[in-house]
Amino acid sequence: FFGMLIGMSPMMIGFSGFISAMGAGLGKEYGDKINPYNKWDWYDVLADFLGALAGSGLTALLASVF
Repeated sequence: FFGMLIGMSPMMIGFSGFISAMGAGLGKEYGDKINPYNKWDWYDVLADFLGALAGSGLTALLASVF
């Protein structure tokens, strides 16, 4: 909604959501990596990617409809 207020296209809204979600997911994984009681997990990164893809796709779709 706010992206449309500043003139962003639905595709750009979805892309910025994807980048934001992946940044948060990778930041969490980095935190796991530097924690001595945890480790980096590629399956978590895959889950982050799939969730970011689904969320950004849905956001772009809704932005183009409304």
